[in-house]
Amino acid sequence: ANASQRDADAGYARLRSWMRENGGRVNDRFGITEKDGIRGIQAFADIEEGSELLFCPWHLVIGSSSLQDQMKPGDGMCSVVDEMAKEIRLGVDSLWYPYLDHIGGQRLPADFISEVLLELQGLLTTQDATRHLRWFDQRCDGELDGTAKQSLVAFISRASEVGMIPIYDLFNHHNGKRSAKLTVTEEGVQLLVVGNGGISSGDEIYLSYGLKTASTMYRDYGFVEEWPIAW
Repeated sequence: ANASQRDADAGYARLRSWMRENGGRVNDRFGITEKDGIRGIQAFADIEEGSELLFCPWHLVIGSSSLQDQMKPGDGMCSVVDEMAKEIRLGVDSLWYPYLDHIGGQRLPADFISEVLLELQGLLTTQDATRHLRWFDQRCDGELDGTAKQSLVAFISRASEVGMIPIYDLFNHHNGKRSAKLTVTEEGVQLLVVGNGGISSGDEIYLSYGLKTASTMYRDYGFVEEWPIAW
């Protein structure tokens, strides 16, 4: 394994241990891999349909505290960005340090200068690329410093409908090959295997981020899907 793969393995092992130590469950039959510079989750053994891949208790979800108290649009989303920024500033003293340290560093078009956006040849306008920055400025009561921006980018590209779920957000997207789906319970959130036949050893395990246009996918997640693409 190269240095990048070794770092990914070590970070994921620490994150998986942290999840289990705090009441979560992680299936041993998958792990993080890297292919052509892209990290993803791969099955190391056959996993049957209906199997639990991940269970995250509510107290480890950033944004929701129970089945009855889930993240709400608007101000609730601002609160998640703010809470995550506070935890990032705490560093190793944060309960979520193994998680936040593992997912740090991603970039989205909102970080690009206008000259770079012009080179995207119409995939994104400068206004569309900065949409989330303008949303934060107009809706959220806080200063968008470097840490808050890091938190905002992580939220845009990784949040689920209930907020930030450790390990869940390591799974990549593929509408045509989705093999896992999130469910919500009284105790927390579960990621279950879906689809006929389960998952075969060696297969990458995918989520679906929903049907979105190419420009939206690139703006929010930093990539464009394989053909066919919704424009």
